[in-house]
Amino acid sequence: PRDIDLLDLSHWNTITRWADVPHVPIVHRVITNENKIDDRFSSRMGVIASRHELFGGYVVLAPGIVETQIDNYASAMSSVWRNGAFTQLDVEPWDGIGLISAAELDMAIERHARHFGPGRLIVYMNPYVTPDLWQHFVTTHPDVPRWVPGYRPEDHEKAERYDATIHQWS
Repeated sequence: PRDIDLLDLSHWNTITRWADVPHVPIVHRVITNENKIDDRFSSRMGVIASRHELFGGYVVLAPGIVETQIDNYASAMSSVWRNGAFTQLDVEPWDGIGLISAAELDMAIERHARHFGPGRLIVYMNPYVTPDLWQHFVTTHPDVPRWVPGYRPEDHEKAERYDATIHQWS
């Protein structure tokens, strides 16, 4: 079996026994697209902090509120984020929330760096869903690591084609 690099314990995952969760870097949604702290993250913060893994949160960016989302995200992450961990900006038009603009993405990346320092960011985006924003992102921010969704073995080819890493694997 392959070592686990990262475990996504997002809002849709139920945890019945924390003792069964491996001690590996964890990612969890922190701020919703409604700019609220995720309920499950809020209830799990104490356990996440006590486990001492590297913790990577993410925020699903929504048009018109990106600036306050990044500020709220940084505030919520302050008690669990550890130096060396990453954070993720999720740039997808999930559940009909709409797609952020290129200017909002640029501002989010810059504001994120002010809160967390350089080199801590990963951007999650699907180049098939957001081709124009993807092109802007890779041209304007070539050094920011990027994740693309992937559920099937053939998705590795997509990741290679877009010089990205697969975020999700089932």
